[in-house]
Amino acid sequence: MFGLVFFFTGLGAFFLAYALLKQSQYFTNDVIKVQGRVVEIRKRRYKNSTVHRPVIEYMFQGQTWQHEAEYDLHINRQQIGSFCTMIFNPLRPSMVCAEFDIHGRSLIMLICFGLSIPFMILGLYLAIDSFSILQSGGGGFTSEMFSNAFGLFVLIVITWKLKPILQRIKSDKKYTVWGLSDNAERIDKQDDQTKFG
Repeated sequence: MFGLVFFFTGLGAFFLAYALLKQSQYFTNDVIKVQGRVVEIRKRRYKNSTVHRPVIEYMFQGQTWQHEAEYDLHINRQQIGSFCTMIFNPLRPSMVCAEFDIHGRSLIMLICFGLSIPFMILGLYLAIDSFSILQSGGGGFTSEMFSNAFGLFVLIVITWKLKPILQRIKSDKKYTVWGLSDNAERIDKQDDQTKFG
């Protein structure tokens, strides 16, 4: 069972890396780059940390859009008024990515690819090895029961973590691209005049 845990962990990492690769490809083909400006900072609290995410405003064809980026503002030494490059397909300006987020995705993708292959190979080796031990009558009932329980627990955790990604990918392809969805809001012209007038 430990072999299956390693194998499916590697497979999950490979799938995540592939999804990130497809997302990165979306933001490299037929896209344009515009200059955006940080207009707000939003605190997002997680279990052990707080991330300061910038809200970036950008203009395209006379319309103003706002996007909450994923990167931490302080890591990139930015503040309100700082500029950032925004990347998007001109046919869909509502699905955008900040340039800093592209770099973060690339790093996670490389880590996942790097871990997936050794985990899958090790998993297959352990699965074959444990199968041959069981065939020869080796291994005790207690160790096998513990191994199966631990393996089942890890598989449930992996499935639970991948579920949101799979749900987004399965949803209507009109609105999603490999888990990406519309993540920017258009600001009404009336709001623009109030803000800049």
